[in-house]
Amino acid sequence: MAGLHLPFPFDTKDNNTKTQSCLDNLLEFTDGIGADLVIVSTTNSKALDIAIRIAAKNSKINIFAGMAKAVSSFPADPNWIHYNQTSITGSFRSTPTMLHHL
Repeated sequence: MAGLHLPFPFDTKDNNTKTQSCLDNLLEFTDGIGADLVIVSTTNSKALDIAIRIAAKNSKINIFAGMAKAVSSFPADPNWIHYNQTSITGSFRSTPTMLHHL
C-alpha cells in the first residue's frame, strides 16, 4: 500500500470532532485495519493517544518530537503493545552513529 500523509487538526478549537473525522477517514481508507507506521511529529501529547488509536497490528509508532516536561506518561496499555506486536521507538535529527560519538 502506498504511503499516506494524514495530518490531524491539533490547532483547532473544535479538534475533537475534526480528530474523530480524521480517525474515521483513516480507518475507512485502510478497511478498518489502521496504519502500519505512525510518526508523531508534534509536541502535542494528544498525538500519542491518537497514534495508539490508529496503529494496526504489527505496526510501528515513532515519536519524532519531544514532549513538554509536564507530560510524564504515555497512554499505552502494555498488554495492547504486547498482543498487537506494536513497536514504539523514538528518534530525533541524529543517527545512531552520531549518538555513539557523543
